Amino acid sequence: MTMAPIPAVALTPVAYFPENYFLENLVVRADGSVLVTTVLQKELWYVPSAKPGTVVSPVLLHTFKHPILGIVEAEPDVIMVSV
Repeated sequence: MTMAPIPAVALTPVAYFPENYFLENLVVRADGSVLVTTVLQKELWYVPSAKPGTVVSPVLLHTFKHPILGIVEAEPDVIMVSV
């Protein structure tokens, strides 16, 4: 069996989080922004959409009392977080 060639890709950082953060689930929104959950810190972060070649600063939206198990955008601008 012949393997298909591996495509060439380039990784470009969009945002940086503090050291030792465990980024778990994410939702990419229609405007290109991203909502990210962190397991150990029990937090929800917002990463604004970035123009190519730029780095943006993530914004902490909320800290939960319990671990975050999942996140989904049920419909535009309706986000459900499972804790």
